[in-house]
Amino acid sequence: MTRIGLIADTHVPERCRSLPSSLTRIFAGVDLILHAGDVGRVEVLRTLEYIAPVLAVRGNDEPVETLQALPACRLLERDGRRILLIHGDNSDPAVESRLRREDRWAAKLEYWADRGRREHADLVVYGHTHVPTTILHRGVLLVNPGALGSGSFFHRQSLRTVAIMELLPDQPPSVRHVDVDNPERSPLPQTDEDRWFSDSVARFHQAMYDRAVIDNAAWIRDELYPAAPGQVLRWLHALAEQCWFEGREHVSTHEFVDCLLQDESSRDPLRALILRNEEIAAALDPRC
Repeated sequence: MTRIGLIADTHVPERCRSLPSSLTRIFAGVDLILHAGDVGRVEVLRTLEYIAPVLAVRGNDEPVETLQALPACRLLERDGRRILLIHGDNSDPAVESRLRREDRWAAKLEYWADRGRREHADLVVYGHTHVPTTILHRGVLLVNPGALGSGSFFHRQSLRTVAIMELLPDQPPSVRHVDVDNPERSPLPQTDEDRWFSDSVARFHQAMYDRAVIDNAAWIRDELYPAAPGQVLRWLHALAEQCWFEGREHVSTHEFVDCLLQDESSRDPLRALILRNEEIAAALDPRC
């Protein structure tokens, strides 16, 4: 039997200060650890190597050093199983954008299963969605261990998980997800191909902003950010860190707008854009 620890989307230290100490106990006795990308600093892998040998791939949100150190995918064989390790994103921006907008679970699962079939793999370990998953889709077992770091500046990861996979020759793989903040708890992901992906996301991602900001995340990314990238990114990161690491529960739309307009160099172009967005403009102080 081979026991494999599965982990993904650690995002250390930007969105997760460090690996939780509980991982030493959770992964005790595993023969191998697979990291499915969005590692953060490459030192994360060296820390995991104190527990067991590590194989990792790069994600779509990595520092340059990690991007250069890791491949985009790996193929390995254990106990008669051919395993494809990927992050789960698509390198073509147009395809990735379409996949992100797709809210049908079945369509997303088909993309990952197809990648596995192209490599003649019967098991795909991936990350990227921050949603723990174990599902057999059209003959390919798809496993996402979940995430430790938050998936965006607008949400916190409300349930942080890894997984343990056990492989026995001539038997189906066994996968158990573990809550790293409460290791005695083993959340069982329920992935229904006929449900919406956004329903699953809501179980694991907690919004840190008012609905107006969450609903306009694409507008912030595509219109507001290009107008003043340095300032918008700085404030998004600063407000997110207050929620991720300093115990802040919520940021209002008014506070978000107020922070953006503190920088004199970008105040006028950002204000002009905000005024065109009725939902966000409602939080604008008339005195600004």
